[in-house]
Amino acid sequence: MLKDTGYPKSGPSPHAAREALKRFDNGKSEHDQHSLYLSITGGKVGVAPVTKPRRVLDVGTGTGVWAYDYASANPSSHVTGIDLFDIQRPFSLPNLTFHQVDVEKDDFPGGPDQKYDYIFLRYIISCFDSTQAVFRRAFEHLAPGGWIEIFDPCQNYLPVGGLVGETALEKWTSLSAEGGRRMGRDLYKARSYATWLREAGFVNVTEMKIGAPFHAGTFSEGTRVREISEKMSKMEVKAVLLLGKMLRQVVPDEDEARALEEGAQRDIQNPDLNFVKEMFNVYAQKPKDA
Repeated sequence: MLKDTGYPKSGPSPHAAREALKRFDNGKSEHDQHSLYLSITGGKVGVAPVTKPRRVLDVGTGTGVWAYDYASANPSSHVTGIDLFDIQRPFSLPNLTFHQVDVEKDDFPGGPDQKYDYIFLRYIISCFDSTQAVFRRAFEHLAPGGWIEIFDPCQNYLPVGGLVGETALEKWTSLSAEGGRRMGRDLYKARSYATWLREAGFVNVTEMKIGAPFHAGTFSEGTRVREISEKMSKMEVKAVLLLGKMLRQVVPDEDEARALEEGAQRDIQNPDLNFVKEMFNVYAQKPKDA
């Protein structure tokens, strides 16, 4: 299914746009995710060395906040956001369109021969039956020399100067990951993106491993690392509940599942547990002669 959602093409100011998208998010996590992403990248809406791309595709666009920011910053680029769900976004821009698309089954916008210069994916940790197949489709729809970029967390907490093991957080992480596997979702798959991109035919593969910290009180005010840590703590407390369905694949007893979630949330906010969340930003290029 491919559906043009046909939104108004007159866009508000960037500030009004962000506020509208924040309200539109309706308490969900996408605004927080985008804010964290910008903090990690230093305000950049993309890290791959793309130069003036004519056509940009945002896969799994959600509320469209990344697509809107990229289109605003690059008026000469046409940005297309696609998502499995028909989300009625509040506005668009002259160089921004949205389509309802199942990226694993449907034709890409513009048909099978449409080529893009830059394809972006973010927070796809629980998406797709076959991420490798999505990468192969992206390769087919990129113009020669075009770039793909993926930013994604790995559901893993790495200890810093001490062990995280034998905590509620460690147990919750392990059981949620097992529940994800039972549902066909690998919560550690971001570690494989670089390999999968090479297997799909991409070159110039660059993998950036990021250790996103927690516990803002341990960092100086006004620093970038403090900003990231504040946002991480807020997001991860929410993430515990977002993975509730996966946890209950392994822990069907509701009282036991809730106790695990509450314990994990306490550990996330415990300044005596020093750890970072493993994240990956990976980008790669389609060969110019492909």
